[in-house]
Amino acid sequence: MDIRLCWCELSKFYNLRDIQGFSPCFYPVGIKFYYEDFYLNMSFIANFVKTQNGKIPFYDFLDALSDDERIDIIASIDEIIEWKNNDLILPISKSRHLRNRIFEMRVRHKNIITRSLYFFDEGKRIIFTNGFIKKTQKTPIKEIKKAERLRQEYYQNKEHLHGKE
Repeated sequence: MDIRLCWCELSKFYNLRDIQGFSPCFYPVGIKFYYEDFYLNMSFIANFVKTQNGKIPFYDFLDALSDDERIDIIASIDEIIEWKNNDLILPISKSRHLRNRIFEMRVRHKNIITRSLYFFDEGKRIIFTNGFIKKTQKTPIKEIKKAERLRQEYYQNKEHLHGKE
């Protein structure tokens, strides 16, 4: 079997193009083993939904915050990644499941509380959709529906980019 064909098939099947830091092993034998070894030891990564018009709603949310608030949110994302990489259960004070595989990351700042919504995708990806400043005790349904819509758009864009798998 031609190794280029093998690599093409693997990259199409496993979406290897998307994995940050992945460099394929082009040995004629063991390419799948190399991938599986890499995949099993791979760290979680954070990413953000990009809409069809090129906007990233989570960036818009971050842009509306102060530098200190942005730093707190980025530190919390790093903390979630660290917890997940160590197979630890996230404390409910940091993150909780809302519904339909949408999760909420909670960050308390000096004067406000922010919520960032996200979901998990294959390949140990944590995909952030949108965020908002907390004004009520319950997470607004409008924000959850927005996250679900952005997740759907993410999968449609992913399917369009990589073809049906």
